[in-house]
Amino acid sequence: MRDKWYGDNRDLVKWTTLVHIARACKLRSILQVPYWRPESEEELPRIVFSNSKIVVTREVWGFFRDIRKIVDLGDEVGISIGVIMDEFNPGERAVYLRCVRKHIAKVASPVLLFLDPDTGLQPKHVSAKHTTFEEVKDCWATLRPRDWLVLYQHARRQPGWEKPVEADLARLCNGARVKVARSEKIGKDVLFLCAEKLDYGK
Repeated sequence: MRDKWYGDNRDLVKWTTLVHIARACKLRSILQVPYWRPESEEELPRIVFSNSKIVVTREVWGFFRDIRKIVDLGDEVGISIGVIMDEFNPGERAVYLRCVRKHIAKVASPVLLFLDPDTGLQPKHVSAKHTTFEEVKDCWATLRPRDWLVLYQHARRQPGWEKPVEADLARLCNGARVKVARSEKIGKDVLFLCAEKLDYGK
């Protein structure tokens, strides 16, 4: 997830869903896998002041767009929240996946593992904005009984895209039942696909 997407209406839907699952299922922790790619200086927004362009400073940007600040929510809701801040390089996905597995091993279980790429599960062609089929399968295999896997999914352009993506996730999670969370008023262009790992065989 790019820093620039942090703190919008989708985050209200996102974290309401995650905290609800964690509380309802008495989970001990939430671990966010943001596929984090920091903004470069060239990508920071500019504003025009008296006919001159000035860049948004790192201090201002960090205050409003620092995805690590979600950790503070854990104190408010009584659930440990962790964010994997290792930088995601799409050319080295295997390295990133190994890092994710190490973090899962360290976090208190039962955990909700939240895969949070820019746009969700890969379509036919994978880009830096996606999580891949293999990554989902690997993460699912790493999880323990009573753990949850939740995937952020942005709307696709094809009509009726929701059911195929839901079916893909169920298949990747060994046939686990997938529950869907979404909002009809805010962040209407996203949904969250949620699956609980019930036993070692599933």
